[in-house]
Amino acid sequence: MNFKTPLNKLFLVLVISFILGITTAPFINSYFIYGLVTLSLFGLLFIQKNPLVTILSSLLFFGLGGFRKIIDLSRFQAQLQIIEQSQSTTQESVNKKRISFKVLSEFRQFEKTIVYKVKFQTLGKYKIQLTGLVYIPKTKAELSVGRQYLAVGKLQEITFKNTPYKNTYASYLAANNISHKLYCRDFTLLSKDDYSWQYQLSEQRKKLLHSVEPFFESSNVFSFWKAFVLGERSGIDKSIKKNFQDAGLMHILAISGLHIGILYQLLIFVFKSVFYLYKYRWLRTSSILIVLWVYVLFVGAPISAVRAAAMFSLFEISSKAHRNQHPLDILVLFVFVMALIEPMALSNVGFQLSVTAVASILIGYPLWENLWIPKNRFLKYVWQITGVSISAQLGLLPLLIYYFHQFPLLFLLGNIPVMCLIPILFLFSLGVLMISYFKSFMVLFSSVYSFLIQHLLEYIEWVASFESLILRNLRLNLVEVLFIYKMLIIILINYNYKPFQFWKIVLVLNVFLIYSISVSVYNRNHKALWVLEEAKNVYMVEKLANNVIIHASKGSISTDLKFMKYWSNEAFISEIYQRNLESNYTYSGGISIQIIDSPICTYDKNGIYVLTNNVKINLDRIIETCPKLVICTSNMKRYLKEHYANTCVANDIPFWDLQRNGALNLSEIINNNFTQTSH
Repeated sequence: MNFKTPLNKLFLVLVISFILGITTAPFINSYFIYGLVTLSLFGLLFIQKNPLVTILSSLLFFGLGGFRKIIDLSRFQAQLQIIEQSQSTTQESVNKKRISFKVLSEFRQFEKTIVYKVKFQTLGKYKIQLTGLVYIPKTKAELSVGRQYLAVGKLQEITFKNTPYKNTYASYLAANNISHKLYCRDFTLLSKDDYSWQYQLSEQRKKLLHSVEPFFESSNVFSFWKAFVLGERSGIDKSIKKNFQDAGLMHILAISGLHIGILYQLLIFVFKSVFYLYKYRWLRTSSILIVLWVYVLFVGAPISAVRAAAMFSLFEISSKAHRNQHPLDILVLFVFVMALIEPMALSNVGFQLSVTAVASILIGYPLWENLWIPKNRFLKYVWQITGVSISAQLGLLPLLIYYFHQFPLLFLLGNIPVMCLIPILFLFSLGVLMISYFKSFMVLFSSVYSFLIQHLLEYIEWVASFESLILRNLRLNLVEVLFIYKMLIIILINYNYKPFQFWKIVLVLNVFLIYSISVSVYNRNHKALWVLEEAKNVYMVEKLANNVIIHASKGSISTDLKFMKYWSNEAFISEIYQRNLESNYTYSGGISIQIIDSPICTYDKNGIYVLTNNVKINLDRIIETCPKLVICTSNMKRYLKEHYANTCVANDIPFWDLQRNGALNLSEIINNNFTQTSH
């Protein structure tokens, strides 16, 4: 894999500028972006050959990225205005409306509820275009993918709740462009004759699953086959998922670049044998792309599979149109096209991981290949798998630590043997699809397949059993991640394109070291006091230097709580202490915090009141105590919270609803003299 054509650095800079424009647009005035685009265009018209062309082009792409993001934000705001206008035209108590939607896919399953990803189409008499979730009780009939339904309910925006930890469920939904949700118990099919291609493919998948399931004696093998070929992970046991995660093989259980890449290589081999003449090269390319996209559509067109198919499609077309094109240029083009079509894709974790993995392989594997070229075919294959695994894992390391706070040192022990078998297993899995209607062959075939998968699961369980080789509780912030990738890019550019200049690497390492030390000192000295709720219990979480004190009611503390996992993973936390939740606290500066669950208590002046357990107090009477802040928990009835909120608004007192707004950092409010207000 030696690339003779150099990387188009100008195009890379322009795409990076475009992405920066998208990510910074929400924080920049739109008129500034319009002015930047206009000035850059005028500058390019009058300047022909000048270094300023590069600068102006970068500014132009930065402005175009911001302009693209502003278009998305404007469309979303327009949809919100339609929803607000629709709800304001009725006097019903809950503002329920007739809502029509089209089912895109099954999103996830809970114990009593099935969640579907849908496209909302109408709200009352208004037409809308929003992607969201519909929650249906499992006792009701299942929805069919590709069909349109009508329900009565209230369309709710998925709001971001404040939290001491990152990567919340709401932020995950936002990254997938899911903005609204609907809870409904009754729904009707709008059109019984609606046989869209999505519905037809969904029904074919259901028939296939029903016909194949009886041939598998083990439910674990059948669940693995569903996930491995069709991307349906709902039936996989939690222990098996944990084993794959600890072994660094979670990507096998989702239709992603691995599966699409294997299928792409298989199609190249097949169609090269059929259309071997040079004049049929475009027919060969068309056949490969058609089969590739048919498979993606058949498995439900998950986002990861669509991205991978789009990437390999660009690689295939480029290989025929521009034979000397650098693969990284194609990857950069793919990122640009994705950002242009769907800017929210940039914040999707799966997108970031897949692009980083491919870039790491394209950059790192040629270096690995130059170390040694085995003559034996089997050794060469194992050497290639090892190089690909090491390149991908090293490139993904900062992102894996940033998002998941762990890294399996045994990834080679898990990846090399499994990745050697994955192409064979994938062919066997596709074979199940092809001969599923021939029962006589299927019995023998499924027995062999079950034997292989059962031993694969046992091997992965054995690999995951080495707990000591899994580094947990790792922590990197965003700036540190960017510093690491910048350092790696400088090393690779100097190694590949120029004489290796050691002083640049030392300079970057020193800057990174100074920054890491400053962040460590800041985190050790930083104090925080959070009031939050989880599982309908109130907690006070106090961070002092590198220790955390959690105040909780008796019997309510658990290591499974989200904030407990967050503080446990915090790199600068050495000890976590648990204490009982008291009624009164005194913070720095004499500020009192009172947990009020009974009307019979003494109210401190200039304090913070946390109202819980449906406590009924005469807030108008005690308003003379001048509370600095009133907080209501989720176990307060709605009419009580509304009454307290209205009273606080009338008396210009800050009010916070933990159920609606999430956790609250009291230390920030205290330090800012209670200037933060949420009514």
